[in-house]
Amino acid sequence: MTFWQSALKFPSWAGWLVVVGAFLLGIATDAVGSASHTVNILAPPLLLLMLWNVAVYVFIALNSLFRSRHFKLPKLDPTEAIALARGTAIMHGAAAALALGALLAMYWRGLVFDYQAQWQSTFLNPINAYVLMKIVLTPAAWLGEYLGMASLPNVLHFAMLRAPASLGENAAKWIHWYAITVFLVVLLPRCFLALWSYRKMQLLRRLQMSPAKKPPITPSQAAPSKTYASIETIALSLVAHTNVGKTTLARTLLGRDIGEVRDAEHVTHTAEKHVLVESEHHGVLERLELWDTPGFGDSELMAKRMSQAGNPIGWFMSEVWDRLQNRAFWYSQRAVRHILDESDVVLYLINASENPTDIAYLDAELKVLVLIGKPVVVLLNQTGEPTTPEQAEAVLTLWKARVAAAPCVKDVLLLDAFTRSWVQEGRLLDAVAKSSNKRKDQFSRLNAAWQQRNQQRFQASMQLMAQRLVRAAQDFEAVKETGILGKITNANAEKDAAMQRLAQRLDTDVRRSTDALIALHQLDGSASKTVLTQLARFAEQVALKAPKSEGKAALWGSVVTGALMGLKADILSGGLTLGGGMLAGGVLGALGGAGLARGYNHVKGVDTTSLAWTPEVLDELTRSALLGYLAIAHFGRGRGEWTEIQPPAFWVERIEAALAPQWGKLHALWQSAALSPPDIEAQLQTILQQTSQAVLQSLYPEAGQLG
Repeated sequence: MTFWQSALKFPSWAGWLVVVGAFLLGIATDAVGSASHTVNILAPPLLLLMLWNVAVYVFIALNSLFRSRHFKLPKLDPTEAIALARGTAIMHGAAAALALGALLAMYWRGLVFDYQAQWQSTFLNPINAYVLMKIVLTPAAWLGEYLGMASLPNVLHFAMLRAPASLGENAAKWIHWYAITVFLVVLLPRCFLALWSYRKMQLLRRLQMSPAKKPPITPSQAAPSKTYASIETIALSLVAHTNVGKTTLARTLLGRDIGEVRDAEHVTHTAEKHVLVESEHHGVLERLELWDTPGFGDSELMAKRMSQAGNPIGWFMSEVWDRLQNRAFWYSQRAVRHILDESDVVLYLINASENPTDIAYLDAELKVLVLIGKPVVVLLNQTGEPTTPEQAEAVLTLWKARVAAAPCVKDVLLLDAFTRSWVQEGRLLDAVAKSSNKRKDQFSRLNAAWQQRNQQRFQASMQLMAQRLVRAAQDFEAVKETGILGKITNANAEKDAAMQRLAQRLDTDVRRSTDALIALHQLDGSASKTVLTQLARFAEQVALKAPKSEGKAALWGSVVTGALMGLKADILSGGLTLGGGMLAGGVLGALGGAGLARGYNHVKGVDTTSLAWTPEVLDELTRSALLGYLAIAHFGRGRGEWTEIQPPAFWVERIEAALAPQWGKLHALWQSAALSPPDIEAQLQTILQQTSQAVLQSLYPEAGQLG
């Protein structure tokens, strides 16, 4: 945690403590005189205070000038900028409080002590001292004259006040002039700067709650381009105990960054509305909205406040006392008020990583939800890695029993913000529709619009994967003939170079296709860059075993098969790293050992030696593509940018089982010379779609048919 992040964790009263301390320090300071109760007109402590503040203003101005015109300072992240603005506001407020305390103390002492004004200087003569005095006090004197005070004395009168020859004169008017000067030079500017910094902090917080960059506008987000008879909305309120992950899940469901996510309590202060999906029905725009609300805090007290809401004392406690003295609890009350006023269905998020019997706040929050009286769908978040259907059912059974006493709970679902899939989102909308007795037809249409959008993304994903496989299947690299002398001196150089070019194209294509899949699923980030060191090592081994005759070619083929079996065993053990490494690095490295090519074949009737991917290689690319799709389809946006993850072994087992009936069709496509690339792509897309649907249905049997 950085210094700035730590600074933001200081409670709000800590800033006020600094300001009050500065005020008390100002009171303790004798701002104008000394123990002899004389005021040196040229050098009271207030003059030093003003000089210091002027120096601060000059520094601020120069810093702003140089930062904008001459060089760029390191850019602060949003958290650091907010903390800096907050600290600046506190420091300016403390400076103003110090000056105010000094002024009040000065006038208080003036009531009980007789201050005499005089001046003395070792280096200044009366004329120079008078000029300095006029520079400092003239603005205050002008304002004093407007208020009916005396004007500044002339130079002769001023010279007569020089100590030790003069005992001075009553210091009242001089104290007034210095007080006005401090007001103009310190109090007003510092209060303005404190307010400016405070407003800047508020603006930065609002900006941080909004997306830093706006994603491409989807049809459901775009402003209506036509006039509708009316707009009907269904509101889902996402609620939970504070710091459980509501905003993280909201980002995943919405496919864009909203709000502020950090490891702290009560990060969300107000309910924020976002559109999940829209549909049109007979000229009416129907809209499903998701509200991200402040987290619950002290739920026992919340229930008490709710029971008092109808009487004046309860209103005062919640609207005045809590707002001033317990802001965190007041935020929680805002969440409850929003649910009462706006929500149709409540999505209550639970941290499923905790022991159900150990969550002390759960019963109190369920009590609050019962008092609210809206239907509730419980979502189990923070479940960890993806689970098998059997494991998921065991977790659901445990938590259903835990919340069964709350009659408002209509369903319990697993929906982890990090590892959910679009299939589970469809199950969520089904549960929402069933939990409410109102507007079931509207729920159904919005659910259909949501499913259609997910199906379109699914189809586009299958098309991207099919196109990738077609390009790999159709790719080849000619091997330049070296002649007799070349075969003697460097028989394998051209073949090795051709292998590298073929592999590099596949590596680039896999990464680009993966990036397209990541973007299609509304995620940030990209596939990792593949390192081809393994590829080069395996290529050398292949070259040593490269056939010089048809008999040796058979030996090379056996090496290819053995290497592929090793790769298959690695995949089945779940040891393949996902991300770019999964989709390209692991495959290409092992495929280097697999021979990288069909060997010396004549491609497309051209009478030259060429290298192309073997059917075994294409099989492994198919497995890898399906495994990569599962990884991306389960990666929630709330997790942040796409990163490599380790796939669970049961994913690989489900993929292998779903591919079993498809191998005959795939091998026929790999060997087909009669079909055009578009025909191969269409058939591949159908196979990939059927296989992926079978895998997803085996992972989420409660979802039913997916197409």
